[in-house]
Amino acid sequence: MPIPVRPERSRAAASHDPAAAGMPLPVRPERSRAAASHDPAAAGMPLPVRPERSRAAASHDPAAAGMPLPVRPERSREAAESKDPSLAARRRRRAGLTAGLAAAAAAAALLLAVLVRGPDRGPGALVASVRVKGAGLVDLTLVRERAGAIAFDPPDVGDADRWKVQLTCAPGGGAQVEVVVYQPGAPPAIALPARPFACGNAVVLAGAFRITGGAATVCARLAPTATGLAIVPPARPGPSMACRRLVAAP
Repeated sequence: MPIPVRPERSRAAASHDPAAAGMPLPVRPERSRAAASHDPAAAGMPLPVRPERSRAAASHDPAAAGMPLPVRPERSREAAESKDPSLAARRRRRAGLTAGLAAAAAAAALLLAVLVRGPDRGPGALVASVRVKGAGLVDLTLVRERAGAIAFDPPDVGDADRWKVQLTCAPGGGAQVEVVVYQPGAPPAIALPARPFACGNAVVLAGAFRITGGAATVCARLAPTATGLAIVPPARPGPSMACRRLVAAP
């Protein structure tokens, strides 16, 4: 006997299996436009941007409105000092200190100007310090030996006294010097001839001399070079001389 063959499923049964019936599988329909409108990205719409604050709202923020930030006005000095008297006292102290410092600075500037310029000399005035090119400010000191006693810049002169000359100026400089003695009714006398000297503290010139005849004026005649001392001394002390006056000893 032939083997029985299982009959195919009926069309009605196959209709429950779309693949078996040769039908395409159903595709899930897209959401409707009404449903998509709740999703702006799905609907192809740009995402909404939060609008900027209105001008009325921004006006409460000066920086956002492009306005300069308000500055708190300073209180007037009178109003502040009336509320706190110590402020006025502090201000007066500061003003006094400032005035004192200004006065001290002016005095220092005046002293510096005098030192740089050198002492002023009026007609017939004698000074013990003069400024000369190459040596700067040169100061004269007379050294007297009287009966074995040494005195610096003594006021009087005797016939038996022995004299030497010291010069002081900043180290490193130098000039030419000649010692001249002036006495009333007599021509200038050269006590020590012209010679060069190197600056230093209390530099003693070589040689010594005596002065006779009473009162005298002893001067160190200074010049940058020997040429300046080649001519005879002037009839009276000049501006390039450091001098000291001596009275006759009793």
